[in-house]
Amino acid sequence: MNQVRRPEQDPGFLADVRSTVHVLVERPLLPLVSLIVWTVPVLLPPALGLVAAPIWVFAVGYPGTERLWLLRGLRRQPFTFDQAFRRTWGYFGRFFRLELFIATPVAVGAGVGWLVSRTFLGLYLGLTAVAILLDFALTFVTPALAFSTRRAKEALAMGLRMIPSEWPRAALYVLVPPLAILLVAHLV
Repeated sequence: MNQVRRPEQDPGFLADVRSTVHVLVERPLLPLVSLIVWTVPVLLPPALGLVAAPIWVFAVGYPGTERLWLLRGLRRQPFTFDQAFRRTWGYFGRFFRLELFIATPVAVGAGVGWLVSRTFLGLYLGLTAVAILLDFALTFVTPALAFSTRRAKEALAMGLRMIPSEWPRAALYVLVPPLAILLVAHLV
């Protein structure tokens, strides 16, 4: 008797979150390094800018390393800090090119914010609005750049195409992280 095999079901957003949290608990170095990379340069006073500069540079390629580190954890494969450090530099060029692509919308957002109110607050609000929109738009660009292509332009096209092609299944992946960041920022 022939059996029809059904395709594997998508585990869903909550299952993905549970798996991710499990990896982060199991491998605490990943969230610790991420916390250092993403917060230390922001929290250091401007007088210590030289201390923060190497972290800012390292942070350019680190989004790819975060994705790889998490993937290795989900697959129960080893991934050491030394490997993470080396891979980050390997990701540097492609993520730097992505940053160059998104610099234009960031500058436009800041400029519009400034023109509307001629205040630092307006500039900040313009930057915030663009950052939220970019966070939505780049949801699948980062993994595409980390795993599928070295070309930033190609990753942008792949990631941006994926949102409408996977909608509404992709909605929580696109919407929840930026909203969580907004909630945390509001609480702080």
